[in-house]
Amino acid sequence: MAKANTGSAEARTPPQRMGDRYKAGDHAAARRIALSITADAEASHEAKAAAEKVLHGTAVDARALQIGAACVALAAFVVGFFIL
Repeated sequence: MAKANTGSAEARTPPQRMGDRYKAGDHAAARRIALSITADAEASHEAKAAAEKVLHGTAVDARALQIGAACVALAAFVVGFFIL
């Protein structure tokens, strides 16, 4: 007995695909879909609100970048100090 077709990925709406990708942990794909939804003039207000929520939830944390830059600077200072 064959399985019933529950719907292909192409048949799902962009907000549904975005939610699926987000829940699956594929944040890069979820961000790409969310960006396309926010750029779409015909997208509903609910879809745009969901896309904004995904974009906000997957944004790069500025503190993490600052901490990483500080660690690199500190490492460069320590290496430079001990070489000179």
